[in-house]
Order: sequence, then structure tokens, then C-alpha cells
Amino acid sequence: MKFANSYLLLVRLLTMSLCSSALSAQLLKGKKVLVTGGGRGIGRAIALICHDEGANVIVTSRTQSELEETVNLANKTEKQKRLKQSAMAATLLSRRDGRSTSKVTGKVTSVGARRTGAATTARMGRSSVSKLVDAVKTGSSSMKNDLDSCDSNHMTYHVCDVTNESQIESMIQEIVDGEGGDIDILINNAGGAQSPKGPVGTLESQALENLLKLNVVGPQMVTSALCKHVPSWKIDQTTESPEQKVILNISSKAGKVGLLNYSFYVATKFALEGLTSSWSKELEARNIRVHSLSPGMVNTQSFPKPPDKKGVREVTSIRDCLLLALTGNILVHDSENDTTERATVVEDMMKYTGHYIHVDEYDQVVNEKGVEMAHLAWKKIDEDQFRV
Repeated sequence: MKFANSYLLLVRLLTMSLCSSALSAQLLKGKKVLVTGGGRGIGRAIALICHDEGANVIVTSRTQSELEETVNLANKTEKQKRLKQSAMAATLLSRRDGRSTSKVTGKVTSVGARRTGAATTARMGRSSVSKLVDAVKTGSSSMKNDLDSCDSNHMTYHVCDVTNESQIESMIQEIVDGEGGDIDILINNAGGAQSPKGPVGTLESQALENLLKLNVVGPQMVTSALCKHVPSWKIDQTTESPEQKVILNISSKAGKVGLLNYSFYVATKFALEGLTSSWSKELEARNIRVHSLSPGMVNTQSFPKPPDKKGVREVTSIRDCLLLALTGNILVHDSENDTTERATVVEDMMKYTGHYIHVDEYDQVVNEKGVEMAHLAWKKIDEDQFRV
């Protein structure tokens, strides 16, 4: 029994080591992110990507059941990650000791054997395990603190209608009072499609007013509430925030070009681009940068696409472009060595405040010129100054 307890402690410590290594690559570790419209579709994908990258995520939408499903998916992914790390730890120790762990850990060994490659074993090596053994003997408190940090990020939700100003104000005040106060990143994703569609002369003006309230007034009210109530965002402060903040408005190609029978939707996205550019000028002195991101032709519940339609992408495929927009970095996976490294694409993202990026164009630049040139996908929202 004593041996089993010691072995399990070693597994726990090695799991912590693997966890710490993974955390070091997380691009949003320790950040707090608010995602509107996070109950499904692109908003849910964004929330899960941010959570996977170490952020504490707050999701909001009108439907509680969808929000609960998003949070449950985040928790499920986190548990799977921890199980995989524990399995890897058990396998590495068994290989190091030259004996099977089946007598102590049962099924963990077989799971680890399936999921752990030789590259991981070589990377950890005998010296890494020896350090863990030493940590056990000395009772290293730093090891315990690192292990605790593995579970530091979480996801919570607030039921809120972003077209209802009083609900928005209450939500932001609850976050300020009860969830640590600050927010590092706001992602204005909540929005809707045009229904019905059709040419001018066939549509009711009330439909345009409703869509403007959801796609334009909603993001404005959420952003305004942050600037009024969150201390580091307050517009009346005279000094810039020590930590750079980010507003990312989820837009569309429809914010750049007119589309047949979609004039209402197009109008709202053009307006959102205008807000993005104007806010970038108003908030730059506060060290808050503002961008828009167009996810491309994503297959979602609000915008279902035919299965054979060319150019349709899954929501998870926006990951690299999203991380570039939020951090200036992306994660590059080396499949040969089974490692993931941070690649810095833009050193100072404030240079791109007031810019937009389209995921399709990002992919094209990376494919043609390489990831180090991904910054070329950023474009100014403002057109060049007119000169006679």
C-alpha cells in the first residue's frame, strides 16, 4: 500500500509537470474573456477555444439551456485533458522503472500506452522523473502550487438579452462585484440573420429596426456598460490601463460588400464596422484596441449551409485567426516531436487597432506566404484619405 501511495503521488506530480508544460503554451492563460451569444454556433466555438487557451470565460445569451451546454462542454474537455495527462504520467513512470503499472493503476496504463508516443518519453527522460522524486522527498510547495494552477481557469454564464439595456447593466455589475471585477477581452458575437430576405420594396422596415438593435445597438450597449462600470475600462480615467484590453466584434464579409436580397443584414454589418473604427480611435489612449473578425462561411444553426456548398468551414477552423486577433500569436504544432510552440506574428497589436481580418484571407496568406507573414491579412477599416 505504501508503494502504491508513493507511486500515485509520483503520477500526480508528473501529471502536474505535463500540465505546467501545456499551460506554458496557452495564449490566454489568466485572461478573463466575455463572449456574447456564447450559447451555440460561432460564439460557443469562440468560448471553448478561449477556455482551452487558459482563459476564464464568461458566456452570455438569452437561452440558459444552451449556455449550460457550452459550460458542460468546457468542463468535459478539461476532464479529458487531465485524464490524458495522468495516463501519460503513469506510462512514463512505468517505462522509467522498467515494470508494469497494472498492479497499481489498472486501466490507466493501457490508456496511456495508446495515447503516449516515444517522443514524449524521450522528452521527459530520466532526469525529469528524478526531479519529481526529489520533489516528493522535499515536499516542494511550488510543485503543489503549480498543480493547483492546472485547474485555475473556468467558465461561467449569465442569461442576458443584449438588446435589453437593464439586463446588460445588471450583468456587468454582477461581474464587477462578484467575479473578480476586471475583464480583459470583450467579444461581441451575439447577432442574427436577416429574415425574411428579399429586394427593397418587399421588406418591412420594422425588420430592419429589429436587426439593427441586435447586431449594432446590442454590441454598443455591452461595450458602453464595460466602459462605464469596469474600473480598468472607464472612459473618464486619465491614465492608460496597465494591461492591454481587447474588443473583438464578430462581423462578416457583408460588412464590406452589398449582397443581393440581404440589404438589412449588410446594413447592420457595415454599421458594426463603423463602430469598430470609431471605438478604436476613442479607446486607443486607454490602451484598449478594437478589431473586427469575419469568420467566413461557417455552418451554424442561424446560417445553415448546404453540405456540398463550396467554401463552407466548421466553426473550430477559426481558431488560429481568432488567436492571432486576440494575442498577436498562434500555436504551431510539431507533429514529429509532438510539441506545441508559441509563434509570435505581431509584436505590437495596437498597430492593428481599427483593422479587420477575414479568416478566409488569413488562411490564404498563411498557405501562400507562411505563418510569419500572417499579419498581411489585416486590413484597415478606414479607406485611404481622398485626395484631389
